[in-house]
Amino acid sequence: MVCPDQECGNVSITFDPFMFLSVPVPSLEITYLEITFVSLNPEDSMKKYSFKIEEEDTISTLKTKLSQKIQVNRANLIVADVYHNSIFRWMKDGDSLMNIRKSDNIFVYQIEEGTVKTLTVIQRVKDTSKYQGYEPKGLPSVISFTNNEPITTRQLLPIIKNSSERYMAQTEKEREASFEQLVKVTYLKHAHQANGPEITFTDDVVVPLDNKDYLVVTWQSRESFDDLCDKNVDIIKDQAEPNRNQNITLKDCLDLYVTEETLKENNEWYCSKCKKHKLARKKFDIWFSPKYLIIHFKRFNVSRGYFNSRKNTSLVQFPIEGLDLTEYVKSDEFLSQIPPIYDLYAVSIHGGSLDGGHYTAYGKNFKNNKWYHFNDSSVSGASPNDIISSGAYMLFYKRRDVQV
Repeated sequence: MVCPDQECGNVSITFDPFMFLSVPVPSLEITYLEITFVSLNPEDSMKKYSFKIEEEDTISTLKTKLSQKIQVNRANLIVADVYHNSIFRWMKDGDSLMNIRKSDNIFVYQIEEGTVKTLTVIQRVKDTSKYQGYEPKGLPSVISFTNNEPITTRQLLPIIKNSSERYMAQTEKEREASFEQLVKVTYLKHAHQANGPEITFTDDVVVPLDNKDYLVVTWQSRESFDDLCDKNVDIIKDQAEPNRNQNITLKDCLDLYVTEETLKENNEWYCSKCKKHKLARKKFDIWFSPKYLIIHFKRFNVSRGYFNSRKNTSLVQFPIEGLDLTEYVKSDEFLSQIPPIYDLYAVSIHGGSLDGGHYTAYGKNFKNNKWYHFNDSSVSGASPNDIISSGAYMLFYKRRDVQV
């Protein structure tokens, strides 16, 4: 375990005896999530990124990936699902990325360092032909505050202008129209409220705004509003990942098992030096290999809840004889004495899903070296070709130096 805090640099190494490896199974399906990043500076163009995501990835994972790409502290990023020119929902760190549909518009907003309160600014255009009397326009913007002091109208006006003036039509700019004369500003507790208390800028009074409240800028004339600025989006394209090999091997699973990973949200490691829980980097290594080795394929993903679990049914090719772990065993002393080479003697098969399934097994008779299929009380002969299937769930290996 490695503490992510560079000033700390704590490394914890633990040796645990084992005879069981729970290995991930690579997914053949590559899923991408497209997000739009909105900078603190309203003059900056928005940037659209595409990220490859895995089954277990969450909003927290997305923040980490984006922060590394744009060099912004992940704590200064908030994520929203934008629908019909408004915030449909604010997303939490633990939300699964696999629950996001392709049609969803995901925006990541940068906020100030040390933010304690945010307000969302929504644009509308007055339209008496509509049932609500307005039409949602433009994209929501976010204002962040680093203190909880009361906000007055005099303080609020330049902030609102800074986030909304870009929507002023060029004709209005040319005639040097006043922003305050073109709009009506109200505040809401919920994004889909039709109306709320109006904010006037003639008097300097405190506006009773709470965290996550909404400011609505309603343009009084359609001719005054122009959302051409929202079309200015830079698309950042990464090199596309090539199609994955359709043949997954046990070696692929073992390679994933020993690959360093960063812990996910709600699974933090307690650093004994920092005295804090951290999203540490974790890596497994095999120091020496046991006499008997059980390998479990992690086929189930339940990050989205028990009843929405997924099972990875990919076929994994594994050796029946001669599984060689030499490249994974780190102890030179052990390798010089015992070759870590294994032969398969049993396989547990799982059919069905997490909430309903059936187990069968294949086993090798060490006396006659023949394979058999076990299904409840039924036993029948089997060939080695029957053993390797997409239902393989647990593999049982014996090191060659062990005598039965």
